[in-house]
Amino acid sequence: MKKIAIISGSTHVSLAEQIAKKLGIELTSRNITVFANGEIDAEITETVSGSEVFIIQTSITGNVNDNFVESLLLIDAAKRARAIKVYLVQTIFPYQRQDRREANKKGRPKRKSVSAKVIANCYQKAVGVDGVVVVKLHSDQIEGFFDNHCIVENIDPAKLFINYLKDNNIIRADYNGGKAPIMVAPDVGSAKSTDDFSYLLNLEYVLLNKRRVKAGESEVLHIVGDYRDRDCIIYDDMIDTGGTVLKALEKLKDAKNEGAKDVYLMAPHGIFSKDAIDKLGKSYLKKIVITDSIDNPAVLAYPDKFDVIPLAPLLSSVIKNIHDLESLQSLVHHHEG
Repeated sequence: MKKIAIISGSTHVSLAEQIAKKLGIELTSRNITVFANGEIDAEITETVSGSEVFIIQTSITGNVNDNFVESLLLIDAAKRARAIKVYLVQTIFPYQRQDRREANKKGRPKRKSVSAKVIANCYQKAVGVDGVVVVKLHSDQIEGFFDNHCIVENIDPAKLFINYLKDNNIIRADYNGGKAPIMVAPDVGSAKSTDDFSYLLNLEYVLLNKRRVKAGESEVLHIVGDYRDRDCIIYDDMIDTGGTVLKALEKLKDAKNEGAKDVYLMAPHGIFSKDAIDKLGKSYLKKIVITDSIDNPAVLAYPDKFDVIPLAPLLSSVIKNIHDLESLQSLVHHHEG
């Protein structure tokens, strides 16, 4: 009987420990050393021969490239140690927003790298990973960057957020004559995931028409749909600098328009570049709800604003089902009743 071995990268040891605990096993020991010149050395210090290895890793702002190289080296080490199969459980896929050669607005020819494809090639062709488990890819097309001998499980944690909304009485059966909350798509790119999420909750949604001024900076022009005097739920795949959300919040809470009531921000990934945590923590947002796909201890400074949904129960079940060759459908699909 093949065994499961859980190896933690250096990026999110607490998540790896929680996953191993849920599976009733200990983490497999390893040593990760950074030499004086910045090179990384990865060594697995106990046997994984004959095991299915799951490497738990994320991608931390400011260390994305080191995290990526570390992942490659851990996969290679497990392969060379005669693991039967090696899976990378990477809660945030690096370079995922660079998934196409986007047309240049200034009319220049497309000369950009499709970086997400380069990352996929490195994982499957450089070190031969057998599968990648990711949480909520920025775009589903990235799954097609992998060949069919390398499985990609793109885990959508929408079910966790739906449970949160119901448990906290934000979504309920009866609004006592008031209006049900409304979903808000912060830009056109997020409309599809907002539409999917609102369908699961049987809610309407409004769209923010946004024009990007330059990388990392945008301007909300207007809101398409009726959001006034309603609780608003913004659901996106990630929060980076928070600039788009804060501009949206200004529009939604505009007193002249008799704006929205409480505004909730929900996203699987809290990247929180620059001073995003402080800006969001001091904002008029009612709650910012994320998962622990990245370890963000800084959110503890605003305990009334940030709620963090743990991923370990879901990911441990995904790992078990992959190991047991079971379907993942019941784990990620929301069913009413």
